[in-house]
Amino acid sequence: MIAAIRRKLSMATRANDFTLAHPSTDVGYVALATRLGTLVARGDALAVRERDGILAARAAVNRRLQFRSAVTLQLRHLAKVGEAAARTTPALTGLFVTTRGRAPHRTFLTSAKVLLTHAVEHEALLVPLGLGENFVAELTAGVTAFESLSEAANAGRRDHVGARADLTAVADEIMEVVGLLDGLNRARFASTPDLLAAWDSARNVEGPFRKTRESDEVVPPEEMAA
Repeated sequence: MIAAIRRKLSMATRANDFTLAHPSTDVGYVALATRLGTLVARGDALAVRERDGILAARAAVNRRLQFRSAVTLQLRHLAKVGEAAARTTPALTGLFVTTRGRAPHRTFLTSAKVLLTHAVEHEALLVPLGLGENFVAELTAGVTAFESLSEAANAGRRDHVGARADLTAVADEIMEVVGLLDGLNRARFASTPDLLAAWDSARNVEGPFRKTRESDEVVPPEEMAA
């Protein structure tokens, strides 16, 4: 779908360039040309926003995986220390149980927060058994970073999806405007075949037509590449 949208945006740019190069004083034409220019600018901005959303989401996801690996190792250590502590303090039995390795991120985060709460509560008991004096602070930082990156990944996806939806609407409106301009241009250039051919090339969604060397026949780009 995005490929089709991009082709329409590219066509809109060419059609807009043509209208700027061949202006008209007709009120309706001026209004349509102005509308097309506005749509092109909006489409370009949305395309940037969509791409930025994708990149932001990917970056956050990659960083989140790194922090999940680090937090997983920390939680495993906490579980071992908690198991050792439970031998002398039965009340701790089953308190430090980690989630399965492939648990969803939301489930993993919830479990990590619960284990962190227990670690804070029983830190004085766990540290002498090998937990580490800075463990709670380091686990807190890891869990916080993991949660922040999850939020960033979700925000990037929302921005990407929202921009894609807006792009679809803009592309549809572009096709409508170019269709209306086509009607006017066919009347304007009825006696100037070269300009009409140039307009047809500009408004072609698949790309501008080009002439072959052997003749003046216009051939779509995909046929030339065959």
